[in-house]
Amino acid sequence: MQLNITTDYAIRSLIYIAEKGREVSRREICSKTKIPENYLYKLMAKFRECGYVEAIRGIDGGYKLIVSPKDISVFDIITLVEGPININRCTSDGRSCSKRGNGNCKVHAFYVGLQGNIERILRRTTLKSLMK
Repeated sequence: MQLNITTDYAIRSLIYIAEKGREVSRREICSKTKIPENYLYKLMAKFRECGYVEAIRGIDGGYKLIVSPKDISVFDIITLVEGPININRCTSDGRSCSKRGNGNCKVHAFYVGLQGNIERILRRTTLKSLMK
């Protein structure tokens, strides 16, 4: 299991904007975080749609965070960029077992517990906590 580079860029870009606490130009974000402009543009479109950032128009346009960094979790960002997180497909609906072992699978409980632990950590890790 590995998060994709887009998710890494998403987290880093929001942290950068949050740390500045003001409108930040696209150029500055890209320069300071080493995020390619095409990635940043796509990410910020998603963040605008979900209400995390406001786009500032103009030649030196940029973005401003409009949600408190304490209210945005890493879980929120990952699921926005990558979709649902599942350590194994049996944790998504409880019925998808590759070995037809529903009800008697020896590792299902482990996967469900692992899934729960991962989600708890990601939900309690906020942008604010990463800024420290």
